[in-house]
Amino acid sequence: MKKKHPAKKARPRASGKRAKAKRVLAKTVESPVPFLEVVIRERVTEDSVVRVFEQVRDEVRRHTSKRVFVDLRESEVELTISDMTGLAKLVAASFAGVIDRLVLLLRAQDIPAEKFFEPSVSSRGVPTLATSDPEEAVYWLTAKRKPAR
Repeated sequence: MKKKHPAKKARPRASGKRAKAKRVLAKTVESPVPFLEVVIRERVTEDSVVRVFEQVRDEVRRHTSKRVFVDLRESEVELTISDMTGLAKLVAASFAGVIDRLVLLLRAQDIPAEKFFEPSVSSRGVPTLATSDPEEAVYWLTAKRKPAR
């Protein structure tokens, strides 16, 4: 007579996929004027800009901060003027009346020579600064005075 073996426990199978590191990270920075810091760690292109924007928008809604600091220094931004126009419209439609200020901190090589994005978003109701200087970014974002439009 054969012995019955206890039922084997199923082992979790490796799915073959590694857990992806988050590419959009967000945290509230406590300071005299608190703000939400969002770090983007992926290339921003015509194909990814809407998805990345939606992730940032979701973080802004989740944290309910009025001032938002978007750090793009760990990514590459490869957008055309047309892409930036679309992004400016998305930002304005989502954030006008929701946030008080928006700062984009970029690598110097990712800031276009023509100052297009800042005035486009600012004129739509979201005061915006795009810079490669971290000190300028934090100063402008946390200043108590109203930014010039």
